[in-house]
Amino acid sequence: MSYETVVMKLRSVPEQYLSQVSDFLDLILNQRENSEGSPRKPSGHPILGLAEGEFTYPDDINLYDDEIAEMFEG
Repeated sequence: MSYETVVMKLRSVPEQYLSQVSDFLDLILNQRENSEGSPRKPSGHPILGLAEGEFTYPDDINLYDDEIAEMFEG
């Protein structure tokens, strides 16, 4: 698809959707940069399991959960 075709389509997008179109273009460009070896921008979401096995905690860590919950409830 040519740039001219894309520009024509872009010009026909209602103004209320331009922000979404811009966000989508940013997403595509960011993916392209990442595939070319550029540093990845943080997504704002935690990486689950990142510190798995790095910390120890006591077996009774949840022992006082009910007591703590009561403090918040009333």
